Amino acid sequence: MRIQKWQEVKGLKHYLTKYEEDGRKYAEAWFQINAFGRSFCFFRKRIAI
Repeated sequence: MRIQKWQEVKGLKHYLTKYEEDGRKYAEAWFQINAFGRSFCFFRKRIAI
């Protein structure tokens, strides 16, 4: 059971990226959970920089 819980936590990742779109620069961050062969994104936030 303990290994199974660790594997679930292992599927949680935080991403942060910067990019330019239509001449404006943005930073975007989100949490992603990979489970059951799918990806789920949570708490996605984008700000202009």
